[in-house]
Formats: sequence, C-alpha cells, structure tokens
Amino acid sequence: MTTKRLIGLFTSPTLIGILILTLLWMLFFWRLLTPNATDRVVFPEGDFTQHYYAFSEYQVKRLAEGEFPLWNPFNHSGDAFAANIQFVAFYPPRLIAAALVGADWSLEDYQMEVAVHYWLASLMMFAFLRV
Repeated sequence: MTTKRLIGLFTSPTLIGILILTLLWMLFFWRLLTPNATDRVVFPEGDFTQHYYAFSEYQVKRLAEGEFPLWNPFNHSGDAFAANIQFVAFYPPRLIAAALVGADWSLEDYQMEVAVHYWLASLMMFAFLRV
C-alpha cells in the first residue's frame, strides 16, 4: 500500500466520524469501561437490575448448557420464555454476548451489552446519514 493511500485512509471522513463517535461513547460510558473496580458503577436498582437481568441470566445459563430456553419453569409456575418478546430469546446481539461471555453472565456483562447497543446505534445512525 502506498503512502498516499495510507494517508488517505486515515484522513477519511468516515473513519474520523467513527473514531469521534467511539471516543464520545467511551467518554459517556467511562464509569462502565474503567479498569479500576472502585470507579465502576452499577445501574441503579429497578426493572433493569431486578427484572430484565434475571431473565437474561436465565437465558445465558441455558445457552451455556447447550439448551435453548423455550420454557422457563421458574417464572409464574412455567412461562413460554421464547414467546415473550421482552426476553429477546432470538435477538442476535444477545446470542453473540452469551457466546462471548459464557455461563459467567453478570450484571456488569449485561450493562456492557446495553452500552454496546448505544455504540452500535450511533454507528448505524452515522452510516445511515453518510448514505
């Protein structure tokens, strides 16, 4: 690759936009991304931590055991897990996150999934506006 093409790649408006959005995302979520455990935060208690996290944990543990969670026997004496849209049983980003993390799914992993959603949403909006 020639030097001119390499310089053109690094001065591309698309790459600069992606880098700016990524840096803004990192700045906004720095309390989730920091390596220092004392500076890290957990989302406040509420539906996110007490309701949705429990279902995501159930889903990830079932997937780690090689079973797709179609039915949840622990909710309301049995519940069609995959049929409930709130549990995102077939949502590709959740399936990817579950594959990456494995059975050790924690609230921090769930928070990071949400943060990555914000990053992807900003990049997709940027791509849409670039077109």
